[in-house]
Amino acid sequence: MNKSGSQLVRYALEQLNIQHTFGVLGAHNRDLYNAFNESTNINTHLVNQELSAAFMADAISRTTQNNSIGAMLISADAIISQGIAEAFISGVPLLIIAGSSDHQNYGIDSQQLLQPLTKAYLKITEHEEIVSTIFAAHQIAVSGKPGPVFIDIPIELQMQDEELDQPLPVNLHAVNEGSLDQEHVDPKHIDHSA
Repeated sequence: MNKSGSQLVRYALEQLNIQHTFGVLGAHNRDLYNAFNESTNINTHLVNQELSAAFMADAISRTTQNNSIGAMLISADAIISQGIAEAFISGVPLLIIAGSSDHQNYGIDSQQLLQPLTKAYLKITEHEEIVSTIFAAHQIAVSGKPGPVFIDIPIELQMQDEELDQPLPVNLHAVNEGSLDQEHVDPKHIDHSA
């Protein structure tokens, strides 16, 4: 089975029952939005600025049940610390998915900027890490005192197509809800941390 990095992000968010994403469309997340357009479960909401996206994702997290949290898509150099800080202080779980480029560096160190405002900063470097890292980010976001988790997925990795040798991991939530995207699931690939 051949999947792009963006298709794997979509798969992981569907497994986690994340139904709404918020963000500003740009070069850093265009491939993700294209993948999300193929989903019947994920509603994408385009806004004019990342700060609006942060507060909208925060509102979804505060008002939904069943560990369904808001997600936002931003460029890695976006300065939206006010919205993220609000979620961190208030204990609101968010997944902040950013697309960075290995070829562009605007002198902003996102990890250093966001470290005091997030529970974790995760950078995905390998195609096969995408689904499991997003599952882990969700678990971090909702466990203990909830809060935002930042996930950096480079543009090159979002667009990269790769043949998958193993079945995709399945989140326990999807198993319980009966909303699996695969016909055959190997039980050893089920993530029981949800």
